[in-house]
Amino acid sequence: MRTMNDKAIPRRDFIRLSGLVGGWFGLSIWLPSPASAGPVNEPSASFSPDVFVEISRDNTIVFNLPKQEMGQGISTGLAMIFADELGADFDRMLVRQADYDPRFGNVIQGVTGGSNSMRACWQPLREAAARVRDLMVTVAAERWQVEPTGCLAEDSFVIHRPTGRRLPFGALIEQAAQKPIPAEARLKDPSEYRYIGKPLGNRQTRRVVLGQMRYGIDLEVPGMVHAVIARCPFFRGTLRHYADSAARNIPGVLDVVAITPIRKAVKLSPDDNNPTTYPYTIAAGVAVVATSTWAAMQGRNALTLEWDSGPFGNVSNQALADQLRAAEQEPGEEVFHHGSVNQPIARATRMVEAQYDTQFQAHAIMEPLNAVAHVKNGQCEVWVGHQYGRRVAEETAALLNIPVDQVTVHILPSGGAFGRRWEADFALEAVIISKQVGKPVKVTWTREDEIQHDYYHAYERDHHRVALGEQGNITAWDLKRYTYDFFAGWSWNPYRYGVPASRMRAVILESPLQTGSWRSVDSHRETFARECFVDELAHALGKDPLAYRLDLLSKPLIVPAGVENPDNWLKRAEDERRKTRQILELAAQKAGWGSKKGMGIAVTNYCAQVVEVTLEDGKLRVIKVTAAMDCGRVINPSLVKGQVEGSIIWGLQAVLYGGITLREGRVQQSNFHDYKMIRMPESPSIDVHLVDSQEPPTGTGEPGVPALAPALLNAVFALTGQRIRQIPMGTDLF
Repeated sequence: MRTMNDKAIPRRDFIRLSGLVGGWFGLSIWLPSPASAGPVNEPSASFSPDVFVEISRDNTIVFNLPKQEMGQGISTGLAMIFADELGADFDRMLVRQADYDPRFGNVIQGVTGGSNSMRACWQPLREAAARVRDLMVTVAAERWQVEPTGCLAEDSFVIHRPTGRRLPFGALIEQAAQKPIPAEARLKDPSEYRYIGKPLGNRQTRRVVLGQMRYGIDLEVPGMVHAVIARCPFFRGTLRHYADSAARNIPGVLDVVAITPIRKAVKLSPDDNNPTTYPYTIAAGVAVVATSTWAAMQGRNALTLEWDSGPFGNVSNQALADQLRAAEQEPGEEVFHHGSVNQPIARATRMVEAQYDTQFQAHAIMEPLNAVAHVKNGQCEVWVGHQYGRRVAEETAALLNIPVDQVTVHILPSGGAFGRRWEADFALEAVIISKQVGKPVKVTWTREDEIQHDYYHAYERDHHRVALGEQGNITAWDLKRYTYDFFAGWSWNPYRYGVPASRMRAVILESPLQTGSWRSVDSHRETFARECFVDELAHALGKDPLAYRLDLLSKPLIVPAGVENPDNWLKRAEDERRKTRQILELAAQKAGWGSKKGMGIAVTNYCAQVVEVTLEDGKLRVIKVTAAMDCGRVINPSLVKGQVEGSIIWGLQAVLYGGITLREGRVQQSNFHDYKMIRMPESPSIDVHLVDSQEPPTGTGEPGVPALAPALLNAVFALTGQRIRQIPMGTDLF
């Protein structure tokens, strides 16, 4: 498989089957919404057309990738699905990163995040490819005057089985262009798959290693100028005064542009039926525009700036601690309740409680944020490595007060994202400056910009307490959450542990930093607290932590009040519990649970982990992580294992070295010297085991993150007897 992202691909007109352009024709596949009865051949208000594939006369197959490639290997995984169902030669198929196009719809393109790419695209991609395959088979059969049932598609050829005659797809395109696309097509049986399920290598790896991968930071557009921005160091602060004469005297500096702060509510989800919004901010700043990034940086250094620190100018970490203590007196808003909690607590023979803190975390992506924008003649063109092209298009249109169809967003590969490239602020900065200077502008962030002006993983404190009866059984579980996030999160116990009564209350605190999505989102914080607390319960009762979890997963489940279909709810819940037990037992068995002292275990959605630690010369050493995952059908085990391994390293960094601190409103960390990454000598051995499943695939980019922190801290307790209830744990503890 080859790729076509060495240069920005211009927006292409939609090509119907009846049209031929330069020897290419686009096979337009109309994908119905979930509510539709089936595929149609004409667009309507509720359907968006999508061109997944182009086939040339020389038999080159181009797959238009609807999701963003950001190192996770999606350009390999989705191409495998499409090639397999189409009957294309995967090794020769080109992959082109698609621009944002509303005809994809939210299901297919939407957001590259939330571990949804495989889950969202699995069925639609197969259906689209199958219809193209059947069209090619039909055309070839007509040419040979044989029955289509005697033909198959393989390696980008249609083959007549009885005679062995072969025709390349490219030889069929003119005749195919005159025919309607089949309304439906047979999907292949899994026994027919050639690529799906195989550990094929990530086809981008060689290009990355050789420095041939083109990212946004490499992009050059004719007539482009460069900009860097001095942003207000205080969240929601403003620019009081600036002097730019010294900056303008720097060779190469062309202009200096003030950026007015923007704060507004934007939709949390691409789902149009989800009205939830969250606060979104573009910081106040001063942009220096120059002929090169270096000249712009030098110009920025020469600016004289005076800031108004705004509402959070006096906030430091101690102030946050004081605020959290004061919040303990607040009753909190009830988010979830199941059964009566107060009576079992009053009658408990024993109470067990603990609180857990997760500090603000940065993304620290490898490729610093960047974007190119060109505003001209009532239109705007944006080139950006982004997870959510629709947001860039809509926010750009709103900013410029132009129709959204006058905005073109070219989605580029990126060197990591992890939720940070969900936000549109860095792209809109380029739009603002381009409008001002009348040229295409490339905005480049430095590492310091990225760490000090992030959309941070929110600070949160979870206070768990459990009432135990005479036999040590849980009679009630009460959770009170104090969060600087913009919402309280989800239920802490999704369909798993059998608890007769439970409640969750939340106190939402105003954050002194902009918060946003971070790999595994709120599940990271929730799982850390819950799984550490389950471990504490097990030890308090003198039980093995694995056996105790399995016991909780066998307790009767009571359907919550208000569930519309209790039977379906219970069926799904029991299925989730079955999978949870399976991955717990698999991880424990593969790790040799109980054979060594310093081992800890934890589980979350789809993934269980066992961590083994030791002390070397008084310093903590993470020796091994064993993970078991159930992600449904595994499209590419090599890619899935890579995602789990990366998730574990991500989670390990947060536990050991993460954490953002504030002093008088300013973020103190700035680069990898004080926001450390995991180095190769620190990386543990990682052993990943995948459950063999025939169910549709789920995502794998995030589920490997949450279990790492509690499994590690539970291992520390098993080794040392010391309970650590905070992330980061602090490396000075050993």
